[in-house]
Amino acid sequence: MLEFFTALVLVLLKIAVFVIGLKIAWQLWWNRPGAGGRDIPGDMGWPLIGQSIAMFSEGPRCYARRRHRIYGPVFKSHILGRPQVFLESSEDIKKASATTCLQPVLFR
Repeated sequence: MLEFFTALVLVLLKIAVFVIGLKIAWQLWWNRPGAGGRDIPGDMGWPLIGQSIAMFSEGPRCYARRRHRIYGPVFKSHILGRPQVFLESSEDIKKASATTCLQPVLFR
């Protein structure tokens, strides 16, 4: 019985090390030189999941408002497997959509 628990602890430890390593690699990837949006504040969350769980549990409006209080009028996030940039004011949205092919989604 002791061998079973020892093996279980080792497997769980390996999984934990793998997940932590994946998270570190994910953060390094999004903060590398040449990455788009490197200077935009925000948290990209966990690989693939990103901040999707937080957004859907809080609701899009509360999620955006809370992050704007934390990071300011512009912040980045990772929702449903895609990087996102959230802009607070309509002026910022107009500037961004005039210079890029953004399709703004407003949460008021």
